[in-house]
Amino acid sequence: MRDIRLFFARDESRQRICDRQDSSELAVEYCRHGLGVRLLPGKCGTRIHDAPGSGGTYARNAAFFWNSPQGLEPDATGYHGFYYHFLDMQTGRRAWHCELSTVDSAFLLAEALTAAFYFGEATADEHGIRSLAGAHYRRADWQLARNGGATVTHGWKPDNGFLKYRWEGYDEALLLYILGLGSPTHPLPEEGYAAKASTYEWEHYYGQEYLYARPRSRIRYHTSGSTFVVFRMLLCGIKASTISRTAAA
Repeated sequence: MRDIRLFFARDESRQRICDRQDSSELAVEYCRHGLGVRLLPGKCGTRIHDAPGSGGTYARNAAFFWNSPQGLEPDATGYHGFYYHFLDMQTGRRAWHCELSTVDSAFLLAEALTAAFYFGEATADEHGIRSLAGAHYRRADWQLARNGGATVTHGWKPDNGFLKYRWEGYDEALLLYILGLGSPTHPLPEEGYAAKASTYEWEHYYGQEYLYARPRSRIRYHTSGSTFVVFRMLLCGIKASTISRTAAA
């Protein structure tokens, strides 16, 4: 029980899920917020949480992020539909001098689309959840996040622009490319995924060829995308975009 509750220690007034159960930190890494909210449907379905109130929790959560400040200000919450890596637990604005994170934003958007699928009742709260999920997804400007390149950058800072690193090779950004390819408003070009895949590294062990992942967080690379996407449904690369297009419809 404690293991599950770890994901649901949250700031009740602002509906942000904390990084740790004691909720004592000053800022929240909202990628973990997205993963925590992703677990709420299962939590509700198993009656660990009071399911009838969960729609209101989601609705307040979605409204907070939708109405949060988006702009060039150094203490905004986000910009062009993406969000800063760490947000202050009290104000919901950018914490420290962190970057606008494209991959963490992808996890938050995936959480919103998951909620839209799960909450399908004709109540005001659940209608609001579905409406804002699509709005969040349509607002993210994936084309801007390329910064003129074929692949997506790691992020951006208001004081010195785009980070030099890009999401290339086999890593946790597969979900980012699925959402970007399927965007109904600012989609990544199809060649963007091909450009990412072209940077994959392959190794041979005991006569088998393997897709190589850098030593750091290998398990996360394998599991982060499958938290939201059933990959056995996909026949090949670009078909991944149909899932996110359907979700935004």
